[in-house]
Amino acid sequence: MVYNPLKVDLDALRAAVAAEVPGDWASTMWFGTTEDDPGPGQVRRR
Repeated sequence: MVYNPLKVDLDALRAAVAAEVPGDWASTMWFGTTEDDPGPGQVRRR
């Protein structure tokens, strides 16, 4: 999950995702964006 830490309450987002993800799926990977990299680098990191 790529998220903007300045715009999202991470604990609330994690709880919402955990409530919707089936138990047999792999664990969610979390990547916060930065001022220098608003998302593309986090997507490539996987």
